[in-house]
Amino acid sequence: MTSEDRPGTPEEVWKGIHKLQEECAELILILSKLNAFPDGDHPSRKLPLPMVNYVQEEMGHVKAAMTYFTQSNNLDEAKIQEHADGKLKLYAKWGGLSGVKR
Repeated sequence: MTSEDRPGTPEEVWKGIHKLQEECAELILILSKLNAFPDGDHPSRKLPLPMVNYVQEEMGHVKAAMTYFTQSNNLDEAKIQEHADGKLKLYAKWGGLSGVKR
């Protein structure tokens, strides 16, 4: 039996999955706050910067986690981009997506 055949070998671990989940959750949290306070005027003193700064920061974190996850798990970046492009075309076909007033 080779190391590739044994359960629990590094080849059978989804490297970075927890960080990707965490970063996605943090983005969802900040988007939820922005949805509740679309003008960005959040009453929490814990958010001293404009909300858009936090959205951009969390999107960057998600992008980094996705890149790490993709590369570390030998996922097909071209296939992922193909799916992303298809989804963007679908959004355009729908006439865009709804949102909240800024």
